[in-house]
Amino acid sequence: MGSLLYGTPDKRYLYSWRWAFSSRLRASSTFTRVDQWSREALHAQESTWSEEQRVCTDLLEQVSSWLEPIVIWTAADPFKFPHRRRDVRSRLRLLRTAVHFSVTGEVLPLADPFGGQIHPVVREGRLKVWSVGQDGVDDGGEGGWRGGKDIVLEVER
Repeated sequence: MGSLLYGTPDKRYLYSWRWAFSSRLRASSTFTRVDQWSREALHAQESTWSEEQRVCTDLLEQVSSWLEPIVIWTAADPFKFPHRRRDVRSRLRLLRTAVHFSVTGEVLPLADPFGGQIHPVVREGRLKVWSVGQDGVDDGGEGGWRGGKDIVLEVER
């Protein structure tokens, strides 16, 4: 199969028989498929972390089996690293909680994108707030902003 993808131009497009050797039909079909995969991944973001991981693994297998090399290069990345979106969402929620605490002294009860709620601890006017991170296990706030077991942020009021 690799020779069909990376061989001479004549061999590379032999698989396009399914589109009657039409580059326009092949491109249209590819666009439709990538759009479908993207919609499935977007829908999975609204589910649990474990469900999103399962969906992205399935989608990555589908992308990898697609015979358009450009699809494999461009469409596979979001499915390889679904945790990146949740990492960003977690950090934004930690920052939102920290800003709200700094201004009001109250802790916002926000959902953790990796499951459950964001975990806050207030001691002596200092807020420590964390997300469970990719492993989905609450390690009691062990870690830091850039990594570790949990994603952690500490601020003073």
